[in-house]
Amino acid sequence: MAAMGVLIVAGFIIYEIVLRTFFATSTFMMNEIVGYLVAAIGFLALGHAFERGDILRVSLLLQPLSRWPLARLVLEVVLVLATLAVTGFLISYFYGNVERQFTRGYTSGTMSNMPQWIPTGMMLVGLVVFWLQVLAYGLGVALRQIPPSADPQAEAGVQ
Repeated sequence: MAAMGVLIVAGFIIYEIVLRTFFATSTFMMNEIVGYLVAAIGFLALGHAFERGDILRVSLLLQPLSRWPLARLVLEVVLVLATLAVTGFLISYFYGNVERQFTRGYTSGTMSNMPQWIPTGMMLVGLVVFWLQVLAYGLGVALRQIPPSADPQAEAGVQ
């Protein structure tokens, strides 16, 4: 979904350039729509980036424990639980916002009059996918199906 958002942003920018260059007009809302899409793209890509190991990960806490696999496993599970808790809090906060914006009919108040639950809802979907990916990783580590920090780059300190 994030890749589709990038294509939509590119298409919208090209459309805006054509309008301004050849027709001396504009949609007058490109900045707003592109801003919403960039936020949605960032959140929607979180789960996939985590699954691929593309998220910056500081393994400063895990690296000294490489000689004690059980301690490293326990710390990894604790860190996963902390990530789940923080992300769960964000999900509940975003859900409350989406629900409130939807029930009150809150819009952007600009020319586009965009219902605000749409961009906020896309960010909520991205957070939920990220939470599920972290949960799956945590279960894999806890059940010893995935070795904690299996990526050799993690040993360098920053992944």
